[in-house]
Amino acid sequence: MEFLISINAEGGPLLCVDARAAKNWNGAEGDGSDYENLCAIFDSSPSLPAALVAIGDQTAIAWEMACAGTADIFHNATGTIRIVRAWLAEDSANHLLKLASILSSTKKEIGKINIPSGDLAVFWAPESGRTIKPLGNAKIQRVKATAVSGSAVIPKTIGGGFICSHDEVEFGRSHARRLTLIPADKW
Repeated sequence: MEFLISINAEGGPLLCVDARAAKNWNGAEGDGSDYENLCAIFDSSPSLPAALVAIGDQTAIAWEMACAGTADIFHNATGTIRIVRAWLAEDSANHLLKLASILSSTKKEIGKINIPSGDLAVFWAPESGRTIKPLGNAKIQRVKATAVSGSAVIPKTIGGGFICSHDEVEFGRSHARRLTLIPADKW
């Protein structure tokens, strides 16, 4: 796995959706119903790690990173994207990379999302998606106009369908929650 970028959140889930569909997400803005309805899903099932939700005409995955903090986004040559929320015993890039790369036999499949544009919007669910724009030729972009600095990013993907799964791993005294998006043709 290769590190791409970090994303910040103040608690609550992250959303992953095609960047073109993100504009249809109001988050906590307006009447706040987008975010309230999403929270109701997780509140009704507190152990739920992730859920599929509709944003416009696309399916998104909402992933609970289990408290405020930073998640790190990785990718590999096959097009797999992995979001890692780590609790490190040592503040070490090696520990983080190991947590991102380690194989897991406990992954729980959540469902499938489609990223037809190849631009994957990853953002903190209370944020509005209206400021998220497709990347163009860039490889990665941090969205600037957000309520919390660094709470929305757009990495370029290979595009197409992705199977999403959640797992939890340990390395020494460090541990992590992970959301993995594997290209459907590689599953």
